[in-house]
Amino acid sequence: MNNKFLIDTLEGLTAPNKYLKSCYMYDATGDNLFQEIMKLDGYYLTHCEYEIFEKYNDEMMTIFSDSTEKFNLVELGAGDGHKTKIILKNYEKSHKKTTYIPIDISENILTLLKNDLAILHPDLQIKPIVGDYISALKMLMNSEEKCKNVVMFIGSTIGNFLPSETEIFLQELTSCLDSGDMMLIGFDLKKSPSVIKKAYPSNIFSESLVKNILVRINNELQGNFELECFEYFFFYNPVNGLGESSLISKKNQTVNLLASNTEISFKAWEKISVCYHQKYEEADIEIFAEKSGFTVVRNFYDVNKYFCNSIWKLK
Repeated sequence: MNNKFLIDTLEGLTAPNKYLKSCYMYDATGDNLFQEIMKLDGYYLTHCEYEIFEKYNDEMMTIFSDSTEKFNLVELGAGDGHKTKIILKNYEKSHKKTTYIPIDISENILTLLKNDLAILHPDLQIKPIVGDYISALKMLMNSEEKCKNVVMFIGSTIGNFLPSETEIFLQELTSCLDSGDMMLIGFDLKKSPSVIKKAYPSNIFSESLVKNILVRINNELQGNFELECFEYFFFYNPVNGLGESSLISKKNQTVNLLASNTEISFKAWEKISVCYHQKYEEADIEIFAEKSGFTVVRNFYDVNKYFCNSIWKLK
């Protein structure tokens, strides 16, 4: 049994405002569901970032490899590496030694990614790490083999944090890096609420992905959640740019987690927050970089300026 999963689940479901950590949506089933979501026409985030990487991948690799003979390309939350493969397809042009280090909580998706890249780039050194971001980065920091790190945190994963949590996470990340290390980070920018809502519709894929966290609790923590008794709901506030995917209890009910001998009570229409989707203003990018010890090297945008990939350098 995954003790961290149990601890995090109990902490979230016994909080005054119930929540679950979005990372636990992902296993083999969750990975497949998210890949289907990324293919949907309304899910502009993937399409925009794909456009940016297709247009600017050579320039990005030139910036990454500047003033160094070798570097680690470290990807947090690598997933299937769909967009990263665009950057890597021309990595040979830099004539620099590159080690790709994908980090993800899902061992399944890392295995698939490593197998894919072994075919696409047989000469590329790949060192996957299963685990959470900060722990994995600390492992790298303590490694005997030191070289420049370029950390990729793409796909607007930063938006899954609440604003109050974002600064803390970035400062933790900074503590794992050295001066001169870089980061490529994705920010989903504020835009028409109608465009944003189309990215998180109430369809079978979105609902199944969010409910997959309940499936995992049932399977791995001996829970007895009845999935049909919870409703998927997405809300977006255009004033502060915060979106939220949640599950709503349709009735008064009690759920048991036999793995911890715990009963969790829900009131009718009580919410479980599962995933945040923060949208940003361009000025926020500079502020976050400065507060966490970085300087902004360059920002890249899609044609509609829906999305920004920003390269930062640690002072």
